[in-house]
Amino acid sequence: MEGLLDERFRIEGELGRGGMGIVVKAHDTLLDRPVAIKMISPDLVEGGGMEAHQIIQRFLIEARAAAKLAHPNVVTLYDVVDSKPPYIVMEFVDGKTVRDLVESEGPFELAKACDVCAQVARGLQAAHAQGLIHRDIKPENIIISGDKAKILDFGLAQLQKLRGATKKEPVLGTPGYMAPEQILGKEATPESDIFATACVFVYSLIGHDLFEGADVKEILTKVVKEDPDLSQVPVGASLRPFLTRALSKDPASRPTAEELSAAMELAKGEAPDRYGDFFEAASSSSGGVSVPGIAIYEDEPAPAAAGTAPSVTPAATATAGTGSFQNMPPAGPIRLTTPPATARTGSFSQPARSTQSTGAIAPSAPKPAAGVPKWLLLGGGIAAFVVIVVVALWLLQAAIR
Repeated sequence: MEGLLDERFRIEGELGRGGMGIVVKAHDTLLDRPVAIKMISPDLVEGGGMEAHQIIQRFLIEARAAAKLAHPNVVTLYDVVDSKPPYIVMEFVDGKTVRDLVESEGPFELAKACDVCAQVARGLQAAHAQGLIHRDIKPENIIISGDKAKILDFGLAQLQKLRGATKKEPVLGTPGYMAPEQILGKEATPESDIFATACVFVYSLIGHDLFEGADVKEILTKVVKEDPDLSQVPVGASLRPFLTRALSKDPASRPTAEELSAAMELAKGEAPDRYGDFFEAASSSSGGVSVPGIAIYEDEPAPAAAGTAPSVTPAATATAGTGSFQNMPPAGPIRLTTPPATARTGSFSQPARSTQSTGAIAPSAPKPAAGVPKWLLLGGGIAAFVVIVVVALWLLQAAIR
């Protein structure tokens, strides 16, 4: 499409096309600036008559209301022209939509997704304060240029609703991004925009729509009846419950645009939590999870009852109560200095215990380490005795002098 529109706008090329019309890039020869022009499809008002007139008038009212909204995160509407068909002149943004970026470059990092969502929420906050509701927030309606995110098509979703009402068609926005109340035929509210914004946020992180299905009916059913699985969405621990609120089926439970913006700003510097993956690995492991600095033990043995001494077979697994010793190394023979009253034959890796008549367990006398030769112990004792005697005699002689 080329030429001069209304002797003012020089058409330079097509930017996009959809059910509502066509968007072209143009140059405003009067103000010498680039603009984007959205022309309404002729088939929306074909045939003329009262219905077409009502659609045009309502559209002009909505678009002019949106033109009063001036915010850095909303694409500015410069003019609304009541032509045949009517068209809108708006700010030209040299950038890509969220959908285009994700499809060409992959999902966003958490910090970028939070930044984009925070900016969108600020734009919505300004709109909601003026009583404006977008009604069709989706990845295609968020355009990013550099580090700036802007909302497209404010005031135009109402046109689609009016068309459906006059053409006796079901009123639909974008499947997977419409809030449950919109699908059920209720009036859209600011909370409906919050639900859609949360869906865009999740899409930017995982690279596909949050609600998917084989057809439109399945997608809409999931939006209305199923809670989405957010376990694999890479967000921080503080943002996950907030995101669940934003996707609530109940509009009253959702946060405001201001609250959503604040939450996203706080979450920018938060690392995605991976605790879900950690515990999943722990539950599927047969031998426990090794964590640096944390010792993981098998079940400990139950203490032996008073008056009894457990017998453990070396290099074998023996069960005591509910616990178990696994692969115990063989212990050397134990030598007792004083035979306990009720000691039993066997080998232990723990000190022997003697049982008194009262049933209490008293510690046994210290005993030499198993396997030390007697001659070495005897020689060591004699040597120590000689040293003590020599030192005592030397001290005594020194005192006499």
